[in-house]
Amino acid sequence: MKSGKIFSTALIVLLINSISLSFAFSELSETPLKQVYLSYFELKNTLVNSDKTESSSKAEVLLSSFDQVDMKTLSHESHMVWMKVLPVLKKTTSAINSSKSIEEQRSHFSKLSDNLYIILKSDKQAQKTYYQFCPMANDGKGANWLSEFSAVKNPYFGSSMLTCGKTKETLN
Repeated sequence: MKSGKIFSTALIVLLINSISLSFAFSELSETPLKQVYLSYFELKNTLVNSDKTESSSKAEVLLSSFDQVDMKTLSHESHMVWMKVLPVLKKTTSAINSSKSIEEQRSHFSKLSDNLYIILKSDKQAQKTYYQFCPMANDGKGANWLSEFSAVKNPYFGSSMLTCGKTKETLN
């Protein structure tokens, strides 16, 4: 009986997390880069869960989303920034996709996040996005990431240091 209650509670928590994640994603404004942001967040969340296989899969989806951006619909500023960072976004995302370990994926994710932050700063959107930082990542040099949630869920250490970090900036 007790294991049934634990299972039911776990199922409810999983359902609530899924609903809140879907709600956060649906709240993103209709920017031409919406699918890029959604795909990035999905990749980030698989790294939080330390799932190398799913991270590779989500990196492939993110790569595909880059090619679907209609650049004619970007503002002039966003278009110029997009063209500048796109080669790095593609290179780092490809590296995540082909990495042999979760540690390698996380190393490449740092550079991906830094460059996606640059485009996000130029792209006006209604949804808040949180620019977060973990001082322990990257061999103690620190690393940033973007999150759709204000609560810190660290993609560089997963469950071993899930809440290590802080929000440096709130973007909108």
